Amino acid sequence: MAKEEQLTRSIQGIIQQVKRGQWSGRVEGDFDGGLRDVAQAINSLLETYQNQNQQLVEELASVSEGVAAGHLDIRCNERNQEGEYRDAMRSVNRAFDAILEPIHEMSDVLDRLAYYDLRARVEATFSG
Repeated sequence: MAKEEQLTRSIQGIIQQVKRGQWSGRVEGDFDGGLRDVAQAINSLLETYQNQNQQLVEELASVSEGVAAGHLDIRCNERNQEGEYRDAMRSVNRAFDAILEPIHEMSDVLDRLAYYDLRARVEATFSG
């Protein structure tokens, strides 16, 4: 099998793995010159995405565990991510903030009512 065909088949196999969310595949083979450069570039790209994806999964798992344990102030660490991964973390954080804002408002009102402040009202406006 020619080296070009071997590289093409390896890349096609990796593409199928990536489509299934599996980032662990690598181009394998003994390539020379430009083919080696292509194989190395693809492997580097896969390793970068695998690392970013793993960080994202670990961060989301950590936040989920924290919320389940009652730590509602926990947020995703956006600084460890780049590009669309950072955007995803930021979106999760905004969703938590949007959910918690009315809860905090209600908690404040209930605290005031507990101290017989019958003038306590929810004053903020919330969507949804």
